[in-house]
Amino acid sequence: MNKPMILVALIASVPMLLTQAANAAMPQSRANAVPPVILAAGKVMIEAPETVDPGASIAVIITGGTGGHIKLWGPFTQSAKGGRIHSVGDTSGSAVLTAPATPGSYELRYVNAAGVMLAPLSLDVAAVPITLSAPHGLGAGIDTQVEWRGPANPGDTIQVYDPANGAVVSEAPAEGQPGAVNVAVLRGPETLGNYQIRYWSSTRQVPLRSLTVAVQLGDAWLRTPIEVFVGEIFLAEWQGPNDADHIYQIVDPATGTVVTSLTGSGAGTARLEAPSVPGAYRVQLANAQTGFVLADLPLDVDAK
Repeated sequence: MNKPMILVALIASVPMLLTQAANAAMPQSRANAVPPVILAAGKVMIEAPETVDPGASIAVIITGGTGGHIKLWGPFTQSAKGGRIHSVGDTSGSAVLTAPATPGSYELRYVNAAGVMLAPLSLDVAAVPITLSAPHGLGAGIDTQVEWRGPANPGDTIQVYDPANGAVVSEAPAEGQPGAVNVAVLRGPETLGNYQIRYWSSTRQVPLRSLTVAVQLGDAWLRTPIEVFVGEIFLAEWQGPNDADHIYQIVDPATGTVVTSLTGSGAGTARLEAPSVPGAYRVQLANAQTGFVLADLPLDVDAK
């Protein structure tokens, strides 16, 4: 009569052993705002933010598990192992829990219907709120102010990150008052597309917050004649980003030579002299710091 009981106990212990092995092999640092999922016994995986603010909603995605529960456990300290705080049933492959009001280290756990924990995931509740705001997005090739709040630890940075190739495009030190609204100036990428603004923790080597933004051309335009004579003085009008100096230039596309250039900011007009050699030219509005072209028009220069 004892043999079946021993067999059941051994089978129930296998998922726990596999979970321990998966935890031992897990890297100590994570490189993404949403951490890598943990593969445990039964191929149950859960995804959730690694860091949340006190009282924030925690969205958890469950893959491969049905009929179990997501449990929030903690807080964990050197002298305490914590206890169960919140439990939500898995009915649709996702669950939403509320973060505790007390900062600290916690754990999200998927527990199956038999009471076996299959997929634990670390969760930090931040002592200082972490926020990012870029209400105007990022301008291509120009400097943009980004508001942020965070712990402002030495070495922390605010980054523009390209998820397509895993590269940091630009960054600025997260220097300011911890928890207060601070401002960082970031240079927008010259390639249009979707990017992330991230608060990067130097101590944990992970992003604590990320914000997806679209990099677009700034509010810039040019208005010039389509055709002029050699040496003719003509009127040019332009508008460029108000937060960056820019160059108004006539370029010979055959050689890349800048024939005429003026530097200004905001909107304005100028009288420019056409090149002395007939040909096809380009009139451009470019960022003075990076040379990135914000607007471009053709200009035909004819002989008199």
